[in-house]
Amino acid sequence: MRRLLLVAAGLSALAAWLLLAPLGRSPDPVLSTEAPRTPRTMRPTQPLRRAVEPVQPTKWSEAAQKKIDKLGTRLYARAADCYHGGLPADRRLDLEYRVRVTSGEIAVSEARVTDSTLGDQALERCIVERVLSFRDRDPSLPDHETADDLYIRVGGFKPYLARVGSDGDDPL
Repeated sequence: MRRLLLVAAGLSALAAWLLLAPLGRSPDPVLSTEAPRTPRTMRPTQPLRRAVEPVQPTKWSEAAQKKIDKLGTRLYARAADCYHGGLPADRRLDLEYRVRVTSGEIAVSEARVTDSTLGDQALERCIVERVLSFRDRDPSLPDHETADDLYIRVGGFKPYLARVGSDGDDPL
Protein backbone atom coordinates (compact mmCIF):
# COMPACT_ATOMS: atom_id res chain seq x y z
CA MET A 1 0.00 0.00 0.00
CA ARG A 2 2.80 2.38 0.91
CA ARG A 3 4.54 1.63 -2.39
CA LEU A 4 1.34 2.36 -4.31
CA LEU A 5 0.99 5.75 -2.58
CA LEU A 6 4.62 6.67 -3.45
CA VAL A 7 4.10 5.75 -7.11
CA ALA A 8 0.83 7.75 -7.22
CA ALA A 9 2.51 10.79 -5.60
CA GLY A 10 5.40 10.56 -8.07
CA LEU A 11 3.07 10.37 -11.05
CA SER A 12 1.05 13.31 -9.70
CA ALA A 13 4.19 15.40 -9.34
CA LEU A 14 5.30 14.49 -12.86
CA ALA A 15 1.86 15.38 -14.27
CA ALA A 16 1.89 18.75 -12.43
CA TRP A 17 5.38 19.53 -13.71
CA LEU A 18 4.37 18.70 -17.30
CA LEU A 19 1.27 20.88 -17.06
CA LEU A 20 3.13 23.86 -15.60
CA ALA A 21 6.20 23.64 -17.86
CA PRO A 22 6.02 25.86 -20.99
CA LEU A 23 5.19 23.81 -24.04
CA GLY A 24 7.61 23.65 -26.95
CA ARG A 25 10.30 25.75 -25.30
CA SER A 26 13.65 24.79 -23.97
CA PRO A 27 14.54 26.38 -20.62
CA ASP A 28 17.36 28.48 -22.09
CA PRO A 29 17.18 29.13 -25.83
CA VAL A 30 20.41 28.71 -27.74
CA LEU A 31 21.08 30.39 -31.07
CA SER A 32 22.52 28.00 -33.58
CA THR A 33 23.72 28.28 -37.15
CA GLU A 34 22.97 24.60 -37.77
CA ALA A 35 19.98 23.64 -39.88
CA PRO A 36 17.16 21.97 -37.97
CA ARG A 37 17.16 18.22 -38.42
CA THR A 38 14.49 16.91 -40.74
CA PRO A 39 13.63 13.36 -41.74
CA ARG A 40 15.48 12.22 -44.85
CA THR A 41 12.30 12.17 -46.89
CA MET A 42 11.57 15.85 -46.27
CA ARG A 43 13.38 18.57 -48.17
CA PRO A 44 13.32 22.23 -47.15
CA THR A 45 11.52 24.40 -49.70
CA GLN A 46 13.53 27.54 -48.92
CA PRO A 47 17.20 27.95 -48.11
CA LEU A 48 17.88 27.95 -44.39
CA ARG A 49 18.88 31.26 -42.83
CA ARG A 50 21.42 31.76 -40.14
CA ALA A 51 20.06 32.23 -36.64
CA VAL A 52 21.97 35.52 -36.29
CA GLU A 53 22.47 37.66 -39.36
CA PRO A 54 25.89 39.33 -39.56
CA VAL A 55 25.89 43.08 -39.02
CA GLN A 56 26.67 44.96 -42.19
CA PRO A 57 29.45 47.51 -41.79
CA THR A 58 28.09 51.02 -41.65
CA LYS A 59 29.50 54.15 -43.17
CA TRP A 60 30.69 55.10 -39.67
CA SER A 61 32.59 51.94 -38.94
CA GLU A 62 34.54 52.02 -42.19
CA ALA A 63 35.49 55.56 -43.12
CA ALA A 64 34.80 57.70 -40.07
CA GLN A 65 36.42 55.39 -37.53
CA LYS A 66 39.78 55.88 -39.25
CA LYS A 67 39.47 59.63 -38.74
CA ILE A 68 38.38 59.26 -35.12
CA ASP A 69 41.22 56.79 -34.42
CA LYS A 70 43.69 59.56 -35.27
CA LEU A 71 42.06 61.76 -32.65
CA GLY A 72 44.07 60.11 -29.85
CA THR A 73 47.32 61.45 -31.33
CA ARG A 74 45.88 64.95 -31.50
CA LEU A 75 44.64 64.75 -27.91
CA TYR A 76 48.08 63.52 -26.79
CA ALA A 77 49.63 66.60 -28.42
CA ARG A 78 47.16 68.87 -26.63
CA ALA A 79 47.96 67.17 -23.31
CA ALA A 80 51.67 67.77 -23.92
CA ASP A 81 51.06 71.52 -23.69
CA CYS A 82 50.39 71.06 -19.97
CA TYR A 83 53.72 69.38 -19.21
CA HIS A 84 56.66 71.57 -18.17
CA GLY A 85 59.21 68.92 -17.25
CA GLY A 86 60.45 67.46 -14.00
CA LEU A 87 58.71 64.05 -13.93
CA PRO A 88 60.25 60.64 -14.70
CA ALA A 89 59.50 59.41 -18.24
CA ASP A 90 57.64 56.30 -17.00
CA ARG A 91 54.91 58.24 -15.17
CA ARG A 92 51.52 57.82 -16.83
CA LEU A 93 47.90 58.93 -16.89
CA ASP A 94 45.00 56.80 -18.15
CA LEU A 95 42.04 58.76 -19.45
CA GLU A 96 38.58 57.80 -20.70
CA TYR A 97 36.85 60.21 -23.05
CA ARG A 98 33.70 60.42 -25.15
CA VAL A 99 33.68 61.94 -28.63
CA ARG A 100 30.47 63.35 -30.07
CA VAL A 101 30.03 64.23 -33.75
CA THR A 102 27.02 66.43 -34.46
CA SER A 103 26.46 68.00 -37.88
CA GLY A 104 30.14 67.62 -38.66
CA GLU A 105 31.27 69.23 -35.40
CA ILE A 106 33.67 66.98 -33.45
CA ALA A 107 33.91 67.57 -29.71
CA VAL A 108 35.06 65.70 -26.64
CA SER A 109 32.00 65.75 -24.41
CA GLU A 110 33.36 63.88 -21.38
CA ALA A 111 36.79 63.04 -20.02
CA ARG A 112 37.92 61.53 -16.76
CA VAL A 113 41.10 60.12 -15.25
CA THR A 114 40.82 56.38 -14.60
CA ASP A 115 44.35 55.85 -13.27
CA SER A 116 47.40 58.02 -12.72
CA THR A 117 50.96 57.76 -11.43
CA LEU A 118 51.75 61.41 -12.17
CA GLY A 119 51.36 62.55 -8.58
CA ASP A 120 50.53 66.06 -9.79
CA GLN A 121 46.85 67.03 -9.49
CA ALA A 122 47.35 70.33 -11.34
CA LEU A 123 48.90 68.52 -14.32
CA GLU A 124 46.07 65.95 -14.36
CA ARG A 125 43.46 68.72 -14.23
CA CYS A 126 45.20 70.64 -17.02
CA ILE A 127 45.30 67.54 -19.26
CA VAL A 128 41.60 66.82 -18.70
CA GLU A 129 40.73 70.46 -19.47
CA ARG A 130 42.83 70.43 -22.67
CA VAL A 131 41.15 67.20 -23.82
CA LEU A 132 37.68 68.59 -23.04
CA SER A 133 38.41 71.78 -24.98
CA PHE A 134 39.13 69.87 -28.20
CA ARG A 135 36.95 70.99 -31.13
CA ASP A 136 37.22 70.24 -34.85
CA ARG A 137 35.01 70.16 -37.91
CA ASP A 138 34.62 67.51 -40.61
CA PRO A 139 31.38 67.74 -42.58
CA SER A 140 31.92 64.25 -44.03
CA LEU A 141 31.36 62.58 -40.64
CA PRO A 142 27.86 61.38 -39.74
CA ASP A 143 26.34 62.10 -36.34
CA HIS A 144 27.75 59.64 -33.86
CA GLU A 145 28.99 59.24 -30.31
CA THR A 146 31.76 56.91 -29.19
CA ALA A 147 33.99 56.33 -26.19
CA ASP A 148 37.71 55.65 -26.17
CA ASP A 149 40.75 55.49 -23.89
CA LEU A 150 43.95 57.49 -23.95
CA TYR A 151 47.09 56.25 -22.21
CA ILE A 152 49.58 59.05 -21.70
CA ARG A 153 53.20 58.55 -20.64
CA VAL A 154 55.40 61.49 -19.69
CA GLY A 155 58.09 60.05 -21.98
CA GLY A 156 55.57 60.14 -24.82
CA PHE A 157 55.42 63.94 -24.66
CA LYS A 158 58.89 64.22 -26.28
CA PRO A 159 57.73 64.34 -29.92
CA TYR A 160 55.29 67.15 -29.12
CA LEU A 161 57.56 69.41 -27.10
CA ALA A 162 60.50 71.39 -28.37
CA ARG A 163 61.25 72.60 -24.85
CA VAL A 164 61.88 69.12 -23.35
CA GLY A 165 65.41 67.73 -23.24
CA SER A 166 66.46 64.53 -24.96
CA ASP A 167 65.96 62.48 -21.77
CA GLY A 168 62.27 63.58 -21.58
CA ASP A 169 62.58 64.73 -17.99
CA ASP A 170 63.81 68.29 -17.85
CA PRO A 171 63.00 71.36 -19.91
CA LEU A 172 65.82 72.78 -22.04
